[in-house]
Amino acid sequence: MSNDFLSRIFTDKECAMRILLVSALILVALTFIAYIPAVSSGFIWDDDAHVFANPHLFEEAGLWRIWFTGESQQYYPLVYSSFWLEWRLWGANPLGYHLVNVAIHSVNAILVALVLLRLRVPGAWAAALIFALHPVNVESVAWVSERKNVLSGFFYLASFLSFLNFEDGKGRVKWYFFAFLLFLSALLSKTVTCSLPAAVMIAAWMRSRLDWKYALRLIPFFATGLVMGLVTVWWEVNQVGAKGGEWAITSFERMLLPARSLWFYAGKLFLPYKLTFIYPRFELDPAELWQWLFPVALIAVFISLWFLRGRITRGPVAAVAFFSVTLFPAIGFFDVYPFRYSFVADHFQYLASIGLIALACGVAAAFLKESRVLAVGIVAVVCIIFGILTWQQGHIYKDEDTLWRAVLQNNPSAWIAHNNLGEAANSDGRVTEALEYYEKAVEIWPYAYELHHNLGSSYLKTGDFKKGETHLRKALSLRPGLAETKAELSLLLSETGRFKEAFSEGSTAIYMSPESAEIHNSFGMTLVNMGRFEEAKGEFTEAVRLRATFVEAINNTGVALSGLGRDREALTYFKRAIEINPRYAEAYYNAGVTLGMTGKPNEAMDHYMETLRLDPAHFKAQSSIGNLHFMNGNFTGAAESYRKALEINPGFTDAKRNLLIVLKKLEE
Repeated sequence: MSNDFLSRIFTDKECAMRILLVSALILVALTFIAYIPAVSSGFIWDDDAHVFANPHLFEEAGLWRIWFTGESQQYYPLVYSSFWLEWRLWGANPLGYHLVNVAIHSVNAILVALVLLRLRVPGAWAAALIFALHPVNVESVAWVSERKNVLSGFFYLASFLSFLNFEDGKGRVKWYFFAFLLFLSALLSKTVTCSLPAAVMIAAWMRSRLDWKYALRLIPFFATGLVMGLVTVWWEVNQVGAKGGEWAITSFERMLLPARSLWFYAGKLFLPYKLTFIYPRFELDPAELWQWLFPVALIAVFISLWFLRGRITRGPVAAVAFFSVTLFPAIGFFDVYPFRYSFVADHFQYLASIGLIALACGVAAAFLKESRVLAVGIVAVVCIIFGILTWQQGHIYKDEDTLWRAVLQNNPSAWIAHNNLGEAANSDGRVTEALEYYEKAVEIWPYAYELHHNLGSSYLKTGDFKKGETHLRKALSLRPGLAETKAELSLLLSETGRFKEAFSEGSTAIYMSPESAEIHNSFGMTLVNMGRFEEAKGEFTEAVRLRATFVEAINNTGVALSGLGRDREALTYFKRAIEINPRYAEAYYNAGVTLGMTGKPNEAMDHYMETLRLDPAHFKAQSSIGNLHFMNGNFTGAAESYRKALEINPGFTDAKRNLLIVLKKLEE
């Protein structure tokens, strides 16, 4: 409803404010209800780098490092500052982070209503409610790392509203500077908001207020947005790594991509069907004439709306222009890292969606202005449908496994989904299962360095050092100087007795990336293989300092302590690893070895059996069960276990040797 409608019905200003407040409370309540499944979700994908494995959050000096160093994955200091504060409130519990995201999104929806009311757009509250409940926004709200989207959205909309106050003469200079500070805050949360001054100009043109004096006032906004935008472009290329063959897009392909992306986003807004965390990557081919229909149709829409502006008002042109301008940084003119997997993503259109949602609501309000009951009914039905879809969409963010399996249902060719399912299996110690995912992923896309890194690392764990070295060196050929891969290569070289090379590669990796928990952990295992257990323990301790819940490093600390003969102390680390991740098979195996060495064979057997339940391909556990059978005089059981170990890993020399001994015993 418009301000005029409110003023006609409520002559009392206080009563009108109460209605606005009630509307806002209803909107917030409905938003939180729709997002209940998302709120109860865990961390996913790169939430580790941004939150629970981000060393800057654990340190008191972390705020300084967030703001004044280039160490963060992206330079969005206000986002990381919010995480720094929240870490002190609820630590690694994802509930708090999800609640904050939903709360900010709710406030953003209220700001959408206030901005549209100030612009006298019909159906402002309906648009705000649809924005709050639209399932296309779930990715921005349910994914903790996308705090940058909702937080930058808050500052963006607040800045827009402040500039409108300045424009309407309400404390002019004060509101101008307030708008600029809020815009700067938006840029420091996510620089995609650099489009704000263009959006403000579009709104002014829609209201017939745009002139050269108006444009001059926006020069500081444009200049600041341009500088911050260029910083982000540089950061994406040089820090995040958005460069190389995977981003090689020709000039003709770049002519096709923006229009196709805009039509894709518009389609998902009006028909949110098969929303997916990773969409299939467009196949761009300028030789295919049908692909040129996208830019031709887009140009036709703009020309038509422009010539009809006198008959249907400037609103539709402004809405489509806002949608396009706000999406401009993410539709292919600049390379961004997610283009490796897909050219489109739901979270890219978080703010841009407001334009087409407002247009749809405005058109509906114009056609249904004589039938308010029908209008309310339609809005209610749309919001119920969107609320249900948002509820359903929220469930896929439950955990990594659920998310990536949902991706593969709609996009079976998503190599990153296969890769990440492999990483989840690997983190639980299910290496054989992880290998299957990695092999499938590299079959789909053989040019991803992390796939070869993960394959090399997994083959290293299975004892297939030849394949492991091949894939690790392939990863380094695709991405030279990759510190984590050098650390894994160091570990592999140490397993094959090439200690001098191993120490050199590991030391280089530590020098290149001293803040990486993974690298300290890998180099620690290199030192274990070299018999330097005290130094190895120091590396594992550093890894755990950098990431308090790093299960593998905690487990490996126990391995180093066992090497030092401190078995009882080692056992406490294995148990701690199991407490953090009850599915981590390797910790059960190591605990079993330690229990066996401390004279507790029955408990050792229980731990080996649990290892095999979690990872049936754990050949060392099979062999260790054979050892227990041998010690108990059960030579038949021992032979069976050794054979099973060799079926899994035919090259396992310990099982081969022990099987020969057992067979001789059976012949006696």
